[in-house]
Amino acid sequence: MNDGPSTVPPDAQTATPRVLISCVGENRPDWHRSMENLVLSVRHFGGSLATSPFVVHVVDGADETFVDGMDRLDAEVRVVHAVDRRRPSSNKLRMLELATERDDFDVLLALDCDVVVIGDLAAEVKADALRAVPAGRDITEPDTWQRLYRALGVAEPARDCVTTVSGQRTYPYFNSGVMFVPRGVCQPLLEHWRRHLDWLLGPGLAELGLAQLRKDQIPLAAALATAGLEIDPLPVNCNLSATASRFAGPYRGQWGPPFVLHYHKLIDDRGFLRPSPNTRINPLLDRFNRMRADALGLSYAGIGSAPLRSRVSALLRDKPGYQSVRRALRKLPGTPRLAR
Repeated sequence: MNDGPSTVPPDAQTATPRVLISCVGENRPDWHRSMENLVLSVRHFGGSLATSPFVVHVVDGADETFVDGMDRLDAEVRVVHAVDRRRPSSNKLRMLELATERDDFDVLLALDCDVVVIGDLAAEVKADALRAVPAGRDITEPDTWQRLYRALGVAEPARDCVTTVSGQRTYPYFNSGVMFVPRGVCQPLLEHWRRHLDWLLGPGLAELGLAQLRKDQIPLAAALATAGLEIDPLPVNCNLSATASRFAGPYRGQWGPPFVLHYHKLIDDRGFLRPSPNTRINPLLDRFNRMRADALGLSYAGIGSAPLRSRVSALLRDKPGYQSVRRALRKLPGTPRLAR
């Protein structure tokens, strides 16, 4: 399965690489709100990247009202088909296809829809470096990596990646929610990622001893290995999880601006972001909400604080070793449901 090593193509070096920003979402009101939030955040808080071209991919059709709203924010809507309906999050691969369709950018900033940008990310853009933040936690089973690399037919890379929440030292394992991808890397990354996704959703899961593909990071890790690509790690503030109560030691000093806030499900049905269990993040979420209210003419009463249950749950979940204990307890009959 190994195609041999390759290197990051030497894209044209410019003082300021041209950035194309993109996301992918479903054609539903909840996704519309998230995509609107993302584009609003870039246009209002993105600094030198605020006017960058923005392509919003929508799967299997786009509501006319939503398209009109994106047009007012100078964002192009592109309708695409699903990549693999067994894994809806794989639709993010559509963003990498932009490199074969246009040549007006040097670096693709590929974003999940459930993020907002607060600050100028230009200093983190490198025309010749693939960049992302390490994953929050390692794969559950310790020997899964060895089985993965054996199945791929590649040598095990160095275990020099440290997860941002659990602080585990592991193999190259990165969060795919915020990625800076040089244009010349888009096509090889797409080809390898797509091929490994097909394999993992087929016989690959059984070969690795996994019941299901829980993370997009696994096919990404496989693609890095067989394409011979390396990632230059971004600081944790460039993909800051709003659901985490703490970060591992090496990352505690990394604080922006800029910020890319990954709020996950912390959003209400009006599109406002809900408070994080990490109180340090809440002023940033509140800043975004106030901008959203002003931009859309909506009422907004303030961010408040996360419910006590959510804060306790986050503290438990983020404790070192908690996930291992949770997995062990779940195997016991009659065990109460633990914090997710």
